Amino acid sequence: MRVYLKIMDHINKVLEKIVVLLLVVLTGAVFMQVLSRTFRFSLSWIEELVRYLLIWMAIWGSALVIYRSSLIHMDVLLKVVPKTVKLILTELGSLLSAVFTLVVIYGSFEYIELGMGQISPALQIDMGYVYLIIPTGFGIMFLNILAAAFKRWGGTV
Repeated sequence: MRVYLKIMDHINKVLEKIVVLLLVVLTGAVFMQVLSRTFRFSLSWIEELVRYLLIWMAIWGSALVIYRSSLIHMDVLLKVVPKTVKLILTELGSLLSAVFTLVVIYGSFEYIELGMGQISPALQIDMGYVYLIIPTGFGIMFLNILAAAFKRWGGTV
């Protein structure tokens, strides 16, 4: 369990750097678009790039939030129920989240297959590669749900 948590800690540190890099590129691209429109010309590919970067950043950022157990949730209910009920509700929520991520991962492969061969209008990249965010992002979410559960069960990094 400790080895798994150390591996996930390393993966999430790398992922955090990637998400920050995506944010920097996204900010620069939006700034370039604003400047280009100021001078009466538009770079059409920037809008598409920003859209894809934002999606990737949001999904990978969500995976990081899961690892840190920082998701918004209903604390009010958990504060008024007995400790055993709180534990059951927490683990049930984790189980449902894990099942949801696995269902999304399973369904994403058909979506990626449909996207292969479709070319994005402005960037001219295969949409199957863009859709890879679904299994990678949700796969990391699943692994982070497990890591968060291991931490709750007494594991340390």
